[in-house]
Amino acid sequence: MPLASYVPTASGELARSARDEPLSTAAVQAEVLELFDAAAPGLRRYVRSCGVPPETAEDVVQEAFLALFRHLRGGGARDNLRGWLVLVSYRLALRHRERLARLQRRESAWASEIVDAVADPTDDPEAQLATREHQGLLQSVFRALPERERQCLSLRAEGVRYREIARTLGISLGTVAKSLTYAITKLSNAVKG
Repeated sequence: MPLASYVPTASGELARSARDEPLSTAAVQAEVLELFDAAAPGLRRYVRSCGVPPETAEDVVQEAFLALFRHLRGGGARDNLRGWLVLVSYRLALRHRERLARLQRRESAWASEIVDAVADPTDDPEAQLATREHQGLLQSVFRALPERERQCLSLRAEGVRYREIARTLGISLGTVAKSLTYAITKLSNAVKG
């Protein structure tokens, strides 16, 4: 059964594999907590790279692990749980990002400009400006990358192996390597240029 069948359906329920037997709640909880300790920091960074603000990224990660708990408690498959979490987190991040975009469109334009214009109380404004410009350049280059390259780069930055990236995104190993080479070259050229 493909990974996509294990994500939440339109009704919010998780698809269930008939071949796996449900575990006790305590065993599932222990398994999920162990995986949370290992994978949550990386998932938070990945969700943030999908355009979700830091305060919302934690909610997305918590929702993903809650979905994993339900999935495992219901007897869902256990192969490639990290890939499953990345896929569910990605889809949840997209939903949160779309919701935030709708809210931002409702805000008045001047309110956002006022927030951006507030002075920063740190000591060295020139160094901060240079850092902000450098980060802004890297972020704009990253956002300009095609979606597949952004996903590959984000997953690789989290320490996910090439084979797991290929399996998670449903692409070949060669495509992962080419995508990463392309993305890293673009970022390197922006830093040098």
